[in-house]
Amino acid sequence: MESSEIQTLLNVNIVNMTELFFLFIPRIKKLNEEYAEKQKSSKHALAGIVNLSSVAAYMPIPSMAIYAASKTYILSLSESVYQEQRNAGSTLRVVTSCPGSTKTEIWTKGGANEKSLRIPLDTPEHVCQATLKALDKPDKPIIIPGYFNNLMAFGSVRLTPRSWVRIISRRAMGQDPALRDAEEVKAAFAKLGRKAPTK
Repeated sequence: MESSEIQTLLNVNIVNMTELFFLFIPRIKKLNEEYAEKQKSSKHALAGIVNLSSVAAYMPIPSMAIYAASKTYILSLSESVYQEQRNAGSTLRVVTSCPGSTKTEIWTKGGANEKSLRIPLDTPEHVCQATLKALDKPDKPIIIPGYFNNLMAFGSVRLTPRSWVRIISRRAMGQDPALRDAEEVKAAFAKLGRKAPTK
């Protein structure tokens, strides 16, 4: 990545996110207090904060190191603030959504190839639905939409040696050349002005 690209990623995922988060905490907390009585009879959250992290927060992602690290930051910060609110006696809902690979404009405009991906590709609708469902629960600070993503996240943290996690992550994200679509590999090398290896 170029220096400017690194700076942009850090600004979006860390600097701007942190500033906006702490700007809105007191405002949403005030709304939460105003709606306290109505909330008791409502099935849905009337006030709360959702931060978007990623299942990448739970594991190293080769070739996406800075992105994965920035998502770990979002998860840690949001969960810490959730607990700070509980320690202070507040019922403010703070949910961190950690979706896996999701079919958004990043895939279509970024030129990503689904053929190389070894994990299920989620939809924005499902991620949104699962996240809002978590927000409706008063004490669910983290949501990982999708069964496979839960398996990846908790399996990597609790059960699998870190050396294996790196290998699994590489293959799941389609970064193992032996498992990638041949035409995609040729196209990637062509962009670099090189010929793809034959073996």
